[in-house]
Amino acid sequence: MNQTVIGITGKTGSGKSTVCNILENMGAYVINADKITHKIIEDSARAKIISAFGEEILDTQKNIIDRQKLATIVFSNKDKLTQLEKILHPLVKAEILSQIKQSDNHFIVVDAVLLVEANIYKHCTEVWLVKADRQKRLSRIIARDQITEALAIARMQNQRRTTEIEKIATKIILNSGTVEDLQNNLTEWAEAHK
Repeated sequence: MNQTVIGITGKTGSGKSTVCNILENMGAYVINADKITHKIIEDSARAKIISAFGEEILDTQKNIIDRQKLATIVFSNKDKLTQLEKILHPLVKAEILSQIKQSDNHFIVVDAVLLVEANIYKHCTEVWLVKADRQKRLSRIIARDQITEALAIARMQNQRRTTEIEKIATKIILNSGTVEDLQNNLTEWAEAHK
């Protein structure tokens, strides 16, 4: 079976998830790297993460890893972020590739912030970069994650530049308009690729 695998990436707040939702409504099978990461944090990587970051990252009942606590640590320290990525990347990549292989859908979308860094893009037929202006991204992050502006800015500053991704992207989507604008853009793409 001939599969089209579109890797979608972009900075936090750019609207990657909205793009993926629209494509899912068009029939795509969406693999969400964040959801896989959340599962792996509580499953196969749990012991390694607690060992690396200490028990203070656990919730008050010491049952589950508090992702907000973990995020606060790694988004304020690049070395800690790299340490966490070394634990998670191989496991997340393996699960994504397994899901691509097992899917019988001819149209697959991989939603992954670290598409390039984790070398997942090499397994995609297309790479899309979703971009939005800084202010738009900032307001989306604050609304989506219910966090302060300062924390949202810290997250934005800790993300890598997209210059490398722009070099390999087969499509760049500028998403500073409305959801309707985005829907129209993707509908045009889908019509052209029927």
